[in-house]
Amino acid sequence: FANVEPMVADGPKLNDYLREMNKKVLSHYDVMSVGEMPSAKPKDALEYTGLDAHELNMVFQFDHVTLALNKDPRLGKWNDQPVKLVDLKQALSKWQTALDGKGWNSLYWNNHDRARAVSRFGNDSPQYRVLSAKMLATTLHMMQGTPYIYQGEELGMTNAHFTALSE
Repeated sequence: FANVEPMVADGPKLNDYLREMNKKVLSHYDVMSVGEMPSAKPKDALEYTGLDAHELNMVFQFDHVTLALNKDPRLGKWNDQPVKLVDLKQALSKWQTALDGKGWNSLYWNNHDRARAVSRFGNDSPQYRVLSAKMLATTLHMMQGTPYIYQGEELGMTNAHFTALSE
């Protein structure tokens, strides 16, 4: 699979377009805006969401969900590789520290493009599923930012454990 991100993300006019959209549309309503920015670094997020930016309120960044990428390129983001706790803590801490008092974090574990949080970051065995789900929810809600809860996440939903295509 080709990486199309350089062709579709962070174009040279993006800031101009976002400021114009904010000025002509968003600023007229009591709404909040969030941009999905897979390659964003904290400095980029501050550029888009800083208190004086007038572009977006927050961004979805992907640092924590792209840790320990799958070695099989055919599987891409559908990842079952274990994540090292120290790497996860560093990724989350980096964003918490960088945006503190200057921008706003969007907090999430998974979405329609990612593995279920309990299966990816916890232990989805019957013995530890509930405990893992509670740990992940507590971690998410104790950080600074707006938590996003993907459907089923509030129940500790896990990945489907299919063993054949017929299932």
